[in-house]
Amino acid sequence: MTVRSVQLRAGTLVLNPIQIFGSVVMWVNAGLQASSSQVIDQAQGISFSGSGGISYGATGPNGLPIWTGNGTDGIFSGSLNLPDPSVTPSWVFGVWRQNSFTAGDALYGSGSQTLSLVQSGTTALAQRNTTVANPNSGAGMGTWFFSYQSFTGSASDQNLVGNTLASGDNAGSTDPGGTFSFLARTSANFSDVSLYELGILNFVPNSEMLRLYKQRIRVLSQGQVVGVAA
Repeated sequence: MTVRSVQLRAGTLVLNPIQIFGSVVMWVNAGLQASSSQVIDQAQGISFSGSGGISYGATGPNGLPIWTGNGTDGIFSGSLNLPDPSVTPSWVFGVWRQNSFTAGDALYGSGSQTLSLVQSGTTALAQRNTTVANPNSGAGMGTWFFSYQSFTGSASDQNLVGNTLASGDNAGSTDPGGTFSFLARTSANFSDVSLYELGILNFVPNSEMLRLYKQRIRVLSQGQVVGVAA
C-alpha cells in the first residue's frame, strides 16, 4: 500500500516520505488515518494495532492530527522485523512532543533487543539497541520537534533531537527482533508523548533528502516544529 499524494501549501510543493526517500521500510502519519485502534503503514501495508490509552485529534502543530499515548498502557504494535544494524542500518525519523518524562519510557521500540528511543537520565532522549547511547536534551517538555536516530551498529550512530545532534556512541549491533511498537516498547515502558509522523529507512539519507523532508514538516507545521528550519 503506497500513498503518493503531493500537496501544495503556500505555493510550496510538499512531498511525502516515499517520494522524498524513494525506499521506505515503514511510514505512518496521523493525518492519513483517523484511528486510535489500527494504523496501516503506507510503505508495506503493515497493520499496527492500537490498545490501551491512545487519543487522536487535530491538536498537533498547526492543527495537524496526532496520536497521544497516556503513559500507562497506550501502544501501537505490529509485525516488522528490523535487521542487525551492523549489517543493514535503520534510520528512524519522527515528529514528536514529550508531555511528561519518566526515565526508561520508550517513544518506540523493536523486538527483544529493544532498538528504541528512550527517555534517559532527567531530561534526555537516547537511542538504544541493548546499549543506551548518545543522550540528547535538545527538546523540552511540550515542544514539537523533529528527530532521527541512525542505528549502524558502530560509533557512527547518531541521535538528532530538535536542533541538537548527539553522536560518537554505539547503541549496539544485535538483531532487534520481529515486532515494532510506538508510543511504547513491546508492551512495556509506555510513554506520555504525542506523535504526528514516524518512519524507518534501511539506509542513511543524503543531505538533499534531509533538506526536502525538513521542508515538508516546516511547511505543514507552519514552522511550529523545532529542528526543521531552512
